[in-house]
Amino acid sequence: WLRRNRFVDVACHGEGERTFAALLDGREPDGVSWLEGDAFHTRPKAPRLADYAGLPSPYLDGTFEPLLAAAPGISWIAMWETNRGCPFSCTFCDWGSATQSKVHRFELDRLEREIGWFADKRIEIVYCADGNFGILSRDVEIAEAIAASKRTTGYPTFFYVNSTKNATERLYTIQKILVDQMGTNGVTMALQSVDTATLDKIKRKNISLAHFEELQRRFTHDRVYTNTDVIIGLPGETYETFADGVSHIVASGQHNEIQFRNCYVLPNAELAAPAYRREHGLELVSQEIREAHVQIERVDEVPEHIDVVVGTATMPRADWVRAKVFAWLADALYFDRLLQLPFLLLGSEAGVPLRTLVELFAESEGPVVAPLVAGLRAKAESIQQGGLEWFEGTDAGGILWPADQWFLLSLVRSGSLDAFYDEAAQILGAFADEELVVNDAIELNRALLNVPTEGGEIVVTCWHTVWERYLAVIYDEDRPL
Repeated sequence: WLRRNRFVDVACHGEGERTFAALLDGREPDGVSWLEGDAFHTRPKAPRLADYAGLPSPYLDGTFEPLLAAAPGISWIAMWETNRGCPFSCTFCDWGSATQSKVHRFELDRLEREIGWFADKRIEIVYCADGNFGILSRDVEIAEAIAASKRTTGYPTFFYVNSTKNATERLYTIQKILVDQMGTNGVTMALQSVDTATLDKIKRKNISLAHFEELQRRFTHDRVYTNTDVIIGLPGETYETFADGVSHIVASGQHNEIQFRNCYVLPNAELAAPAYRREHGLELVSQEIREAHVQIERVDEVPEHIDVVVGTATMPRADWVRAKVFAWLADALYFDRLLQLPFLLLGSEAGVPLRTLVELFAESEGPVVAPLVAGLRAKAESIQQGGLEWFEGTDAGGILWPADQWFLLSLVRSGSLDAFYDEAAQILGAFADEELVVNDAIELNRALLNVPTEGGEIVVTCWHTVWERYLAVIYDEDRPL
């Protein structure tokens, strides 16, 4: 790594505060590697710090004062660490697998003074860099303290965290504080997979699925927005377990959003180890990292790349494409609300799983749906060749678009929405026993879709109380159709 990156003088392994200070003092600390000419040198890894009392705070010691003074009127984001370490060892993560150890904490007095500094300097956003905020009982106190600062001073405006796992009651209390008082948009439920074999292979079997489902139920009752993380292409996952898992998550009450993520191989994660990659048949491709919703011609001065898993022993390349297309269609049809009403009612009233419905559209030969699905499939195959994650929508503002949004934009810009809903009624006509309910739901769903070029009042007459039943399912209430 040092030979590939000659501009780096010294690489530090592990925590850097004392190591960097020692280097500046001209000493040779443990936990570093360097080159002399082409000769490689390394020192044994230094032990983790157990006590942070001697570490200065860059907020409190004046480090940032010149920067703030030089840029008046700028809104700032502060990275904030209240503890360090992760007790979990998920193989796709370079956090726990790199430390896999006890969680050590910064002193509360220091944290309280830093909250005061955020308020005094009018810091808009504080992003908590803890691996598992909520893992310690005192984290409730910290959340309450930062919320109290906002109430009394107005700052910080937002506070974002990476939530812990398993601590159901504590996490619920913390997230209620953040959602109600700190402007948090919602709660992320980091499931990644619900397949037990996959969870075992990625070392997450000690993270309770029941914990997530209980939190989902409670947040739903409280009208708190949640989203769920799911990773495509994890070791042990098959197309079948992936699609069934998405159906299970929806049936468990997730109707807002699933954030489908690629399986990335990070340098320090166990997933990157050659033996682990061979064991699980991981096929990788290097992909350029680009942001969505930016101009296509905007190119970063220093492009960065990341390795993406595009096939495994249990999810061969063709099945990876199927899983990717399935995820995009689930996003567009269900979570982007193109067909959420009929899908949800078929699930609640007839027990039809989301997988069945999405696959009907994935396999459709209809003149509207089939070309769009073909476009999704071609995009997934291009990613397997190192292509960008996003659609290059030259006909849609010259913007890079996520695939599900490209699907929706294509329907709107081509004037095909009405034809799409007619085709959807034909596809869902397979469920003849529910035909009247499905037709009501499709008609109401079409009317509810907010399209910029359409306006005015729409009156929809339904044979069934589809809207009332839809809301009842969304909010887990007992109100039959």
